[in-house]
Amino acid sequence: NPAPIVYGASLGAIQLNATADVAGVFNYNPASGAVLNAGTNTLATDFTPDDTLNCSNSSASVELYVQRAPPVITWTNPAPIVYGTPLSGIQLNASAVPSDGTYDYVPATGTVLNAGAGQALVVTFTPTAISNYTVGIATSFIDVAKAEQTINFPAVADQESTNHVGLAASASSGLPVSFTVGTGSASISGGTNLTFTG
Repeated sequence: NPAPIVYGASLGAIQLNATADVAGVFNYNPASGAVLNAGTNTLATDFTPDDTLNCSNSSASVELYVQRAPPVITWTNPAPIVYGTPLSGIQLNASAVPSDGTYDYVPATGTVLNAGAGQALVVTFTPTAISNYTVGIATSFIDVAKAEQTINFPAVADQESTNHVGLAASASSGLPVSFTVGTGSASISGGTNLTFTG
């Protein structure tokens, strides 16, 4: 029996290599150039000798195992994104040969990744023609930059009748805001209470 081949490889002289002890012609079925489905296949040949007066026709067969082929997946690393950007088809855009099949991504579409470099994105591709192809897995990597934020901090009005005032500020990120005294005679108590000490 010939050595196994992978689906997509066509039959040739390596597989269709019958010999006889007299001259003649071999007719193969399947013929040279045929592409067989994955699995165990029968190769048959009919031999017609040149000397049909003294030699009779004969036939023979062998089994050839065709292995399933791995799909070829193409997926370049996506361009960097900023934290807060959900994953979409812009990043999750792998393609495969054969093209028909399902793509399952981890993390999935809509996921918001934390900031960080070289984060792995994984796709599992299941071909529709699963009898001839194996399931394929590929990985790409994406950088997620920290998002910029703005802080809304209204100016503190001049104080003439009291030496303390409550402070309020908010960040566009929704994160909590804390206060410190940069310069001057003042202190912060309770997190948001500014007291003038000088």
